[in-house]
Amino acid sequence: NGKQSDVGGKLSENVASSHRMGAELNASWKICPMLRWDLAGAVSKNQIQRYHLYAWSDQAGAEVLTTYDRTPIAYSPQLVLSNTLTFAHRAFEAALTSQYVGMQYLDNTGSRERSLPAYHVASLRLGYELPVHFVRSWSISLQINNLFDARYSSNGGAGYTFDKKGAISSYTWTYPQAGIHAFLGTTITI
Repeated sequence: NGKQSDVGGKLSENVASSHRMGAELNASWKICPMLRWDLAGAVSKNQIQRYHLYAWSDQAGAEVLTTYDRTPIAYSPQLVLSNTLTFAHRAFEAALTSQYVGMQYLDNTGSRERSLPAYHVASLRLGYELPVHFVRSWSISLQINNLFDARYSSNGGAGYTFDKKGAISSYTWTYPQAGIHAFLGTTITI
């Protein structure tokens, strides 16, 4: 909320009144013996009844209080979707997964200037069960994340002050996620 301690450290507080309301859906459809589609989605409204923001004002030479009514909760997207299409035949399996995360605010003021844009990422997983008899099972897998090399940030933060004219000045920082990357793995069951 921007409030500072007597030595200038930022303080964190819980809000007095907030609510989250939404619906989730999970579904699975076996299209044919070798192909399955799994789908998950959540839509929600996440709101703080009254939020108090404290920011330093050069003009006043002190912290200034700004109050926001019915403002969205930070880091709470209104829409999250995921789906996986899995193909399995004998010892081979391939799964293509995509995820969509809606816009998220970086603070509790509801300012689009201090928000993360919505993003969509996909991954591909390939797996194969090796035909061996000296152990119970031996599988290898390849996982390729961020398959289409999307440029996005899934987290960040925001700060603000008031300038000498009384206008709010804000800044944000984000944590960019890795581009396309892969993992190779093996699992041996004795």
